[in-house]
Order: sequence, then C-alpha cells, then structure tokens
Amino acid sequence: MRGALWILGAVGLVVVGGGCSAASATCPGNCADPPPAVLDLSCGPTDLQSVVLSGPCAKGYDDATAPSQFVSGARQQLVDIPSLFAGTCHVELTFASGYTFATQIEFTYQPGNAQDCTCGTNQANPAMITVPNPSATCLGEAGAGD
Repeated sequence: MRGALWILGAVGLVVVGGGCSAASATCPGNCADPPPAVLDLSCGPTDLQSVVLSGPCAKGYDDATAPSQFVSGARQQLVDIPSLFAGTCHVELTFASGYTFATQIEFTYQPGNAQDCTCGTNQANPAMITVPNPSATCLGEAGAGD
C-alpha cells in the first residue's frame, strides 16, 4: 500500500493511510463553484436592465435580478449564468431600449471521482451563447439610443 504507515502493536495491525479515497473520506470539502454558462453580448457596456431566471439556476435569486450580479468582462459584455443544480434553465435579458433576449441552458451534473478527490459539477450546454443585441442597446457607441 503506497503512502501508508504500518503500526504493529498489542491490539493488532493498524494501517494509517494517506491520499484520498472513498473509504478514507479525506478529500477536501471545498469544491470550486461550477463554471457558468456565458452569454456574450455584441457590445459592452450595455443598457441591460434585468436578468430573469427560472429553473435550477434561479435558486437563490429574485424574480428580476440586478444585472450587476451577472455582468463581467473588461468591457462588461459577458453575462455569467451559474447553476448549482442540474436541469433546464430559462434566461431572459431585458434592455432599457426595449430589446429582449431569451434562451434556455441545460445544466447536466457530472460526478466527481473520489479516488482522485475531484468534485462533481454542473456543466452548461451550451457553455457560450452569442446574444445579437442591437446597437441601440450599446452605451457609448454609434447608434446607441436610436
């Protein structure tokens, strides 16, 4: 047994092992959050007003959540949609200009491996979605506000 210390005493043989296994339950419990699905807006920053989620990705969020909780990227043109639960998630983006974009994302649970202490996670499908928001939604670009 690799990485194990054998101790022989009056009570018998005791094996003290190292490493991770399902039997030893010594894997760390601090798994990283699963990777989000990413909605890639055509520009950034935008006049995005709300992100409405339903399904498993909605757990923990209000009905119409402030976009600042989801927007990322150097130009603020990415919308990250995480889910800690498997299932179909419906996402609706509403912009001040009146443009609305809706899509569905399927989150599928991928189990971890106790032998090498990998964590299970939810994988988004699709992982990246291009949002064709019109130039009227773009702040600071030609056509904004038209």
